[in-house]
Amino acid sequence: MGPGVNSTSFDVELTSEKKSKVPKRVIHFSDGILEEYSSDESDDSEDITVKVDPTSLNWGPWCFYYISGAARFTLSIADYCGERLAWLLGITTPKYQYAINEHNRIQKEIEMDTVRKQQLQEEIEGISSIDVQIVGSRKAKEGTEDPAGVDGAEKY
Repeated sequence: MGPGVNSTSFDVELTSEKKSKVPKRVIHFSDGILEEYSSDESDDSEDITVKVDPTSLNWGPWCFYYISGAARFTLSIADYCGERLAWLLGITTPKYQYAINEHNRIQKEIEMDTVRKQQLQEEIEGISSIDVQIVGSRKAKEGTEDPAGVDGAEKY
């Protein structure tokens, strides 16, 4: 290095002379950041479509123009007819949809059966755990002492 040239000042000068690109879009992810810079092939550019006047074309380009247009039109008609034919023949439906529907129906039935069994079990357990109490028996009214306990309540 020559006299009076400092390497750190040289690095600073180089970075300041460079154009700093501003990212077109910054995407934040959980593991980092992605910065998208604009390029020459960006989406912002307009699609250039040139309308061609077929009367000004020579025979070769004129034939290509009309043949490509007819091919595009024929392909779109064939695509439409193919979709309708596939629908008519039933090719567009899933091959084993009936099996899927049957499986879903069986799963719903099993779920309903388990819910019914749980409800029945709860009813059975609820009935068997009820304590029946007889309040105000005849003996209590007559003034005799109740053998079961307080206020003539008995558990069965």
